[in-house]
Amino acid sequence: GLEPGTYTFRVRMAYRVGDWLDNERTLTVVVPAKYYQTVGFQALVGFLSLGLLVLLVALIFKRNQLAVVVRQKHRFLEEARAEKEMISAQNAQLQQAIGEYNAKIQQLSQRNASFREQLQTTYQQLVQAQQHPKDAPWQTLQEDVAARLQGLEEEPPLESLPLQPDDFLLRFAQAYPKLTANDLRICNLIRQNLANKEIAEALNITPGSLEQSRYRIRKKMGLSSKDNLNDLILRF
Repeated sequence: GLEPGTYTFRVRMAYRVGDWLDNERTLTVVVPAKYYQTVGFQALVGFLSLGLLVLLVALIFKRNQLAVVVRQKHRFLEEARAEKEMISAQNAQLQQAIGEYNAKIQQLSQRNASFREQLQTTYQQLVQAQQHPKDAPWQTLQEDVAARLQGLEEEPPLESLPLQPDDFLLRFAQAYPKLTANDLRICNLIRQNLANKEIAEALNITPGSLEQSRYRIRKKMGLSSKDNLNDLILRF
């Protein structure tokens, strides 16, 4: 049980108590240190421990940096997805407006063709009447022209087509910046006056998940229990 080191064992003899002889015998005992008790091993262990500590701190720092980068990328992806969905919705609304505009142009073109045909018929009748003024049915021709003019006046006018698409998603996202792309998609479906079951089917989620999403949307928008989410979206 001795610690590592060099020890000297000294022995003297006495014939009687207190009567010691001068000569003594000595025995040198060397207790060698084990490998883990040497200074070099302890220094190596200390160096390795310090290196592991530095490596652990570096890994934690690197992990925190990566976590920040991942959060930033997720935020950028959410913003890009929300912007893409808004652009898609605006494009769909614009395509619908263009379709309605083309339909009205086609209707106007048909009216123009019909009006030109009527004018051409009236012109031919006038030419014939000019060639044979005595035999021309002036009364009938006058009544025919008056009837056609009255028909043109009674035709319903083409309604003006608003070319500006509904920018609901853009305005709503600017008003409530905490909403994610999925939140905006749910709000857009609510704006279409769909029932919760229809919205859940469109998003391929359960009604319970939809209720949780609606609760999170209300919380992000800062609505109280008295505020109706559907009414707010429909009137926005």
